[in-house]
Amino acid sequence: MLICRRQFLFAFVVFFSTSIQAESVVEEIIAAWKIREARYHTGHIEFENVETYHHKLATDPDDPAFGFDGTAPLKHLIIFDNNRGRYTRNGLSLDMNTGRWIHQEYTTAFDGKVSSAMYNDQFLAKHPPGFIEKRSSIYGEGWDWHPTAVLMAFRPMTKSLQGLNPKELGEPVRRAVVNGRDAVVFIKGKFEYSFDPQREYVLLRQEKFSPPPPDGMTRLRLDVNYRIDPEWGVVPEDWSFVKLVTRRPDLVLMTIQGKITKLEFNQPVSRGDFTIQFPPGAVVSDGVNKRNYVVRKDGSARKYDRAEKRAGVTYDEMMTTVAPSVVAERKKRYWFFAVIALVGAIAFWFYRRL
Repeated sequence: MLICRRQFLFAFVVFFSTSIQAESVVEEIIAAWKIREARYHTGHIEFENVETYHHKLATDPDDPAFGFDGTAPLKHLIIFDNNRGRYTRNGLSLDMNTGRWIHQEYTTAFDGKVSSAMYNDQFLAKHPPGFIEKRSSIYGEGWDWHPTAVLMAFRPMTKSLQGLNPKELGEPVRRAVVNGRDAVVFIKGKFEYSFDPQREYVLLRQEKFSPPPPDGMTRLRLDVNYRIDPEWGVVPEDWSFVKLVTRRPDLVLMTIQGKITKLEFNQPVSRGDFTIQFPPGAVVSDGVNKRNYVVRKDGSARKYDRAEKRAGVTYDEMMTTVAPSVVAERKKRYWFFAVIALVGAIAFWFYRRL
């Protein structure tokens, strides 16, 4: 009985100590990340990625990517100001439906309340689609691996820019050596995060598992290397991203090699940096004002009706005409004011007769 009590007491002490230690690690992360975010108020970061597709490993002959591989260079830009941000990706992209390379530009911006985005490529050049939504982050519920290494380095706790709340990570599951550095490892949902405690808990590795860890297999893995900048401290130098085949971790579908090409911090930014000025011809779905419109050559918005699309009216035609619903609304207004004027005239006539 005495031995059992001692074992229970020992287990309680170990559990209590571990909990305190875990809480201490989370508090250290919060303190370190607050310092990093305070150091970089605004940022203008340019980086390059080289994406390599290994689709010769696709095993389904009906897959459009079967027997295809290739390499694509991409240029990226991130601008941030506290919780506001803008991200642009420009370069070659693989069209999975045809296996052809196309030039594509993608931009998304968040002004603190509203998120906007626009896609453009050689097929959409005349009428690129744009989107406006009231969201709490730059991607809404989405996620993009391309800027993760940069955003997690300079805005690690800014959730509107893909940041994390350290308190939501729970307890560290283990300590490990990652990329030659001592790391603390956390699991949150399908993701596993490895942070460097000796370098302000910067992100060393992020993995996505399917199913969730610890039983799942790695599907996506991001590894980040850092350097010490004499002015700005620990900053990303380069990173690699790997996408693996489900249930076949030895087969690689895609790899990305990224590196920083330009760093600027704490320089003035403008309000316009965090909104998108849609070009003439853009077809915009505006979820904030509940409308769809085409941008005319003079920059004005021409509302379009879904009935027009079903009737085969082209966007080029829309840019030089007025939507039927707008015409109908104008007629209603004209009749309304005409009736008001007529009633007023009759009332005035009776008034003069009295």
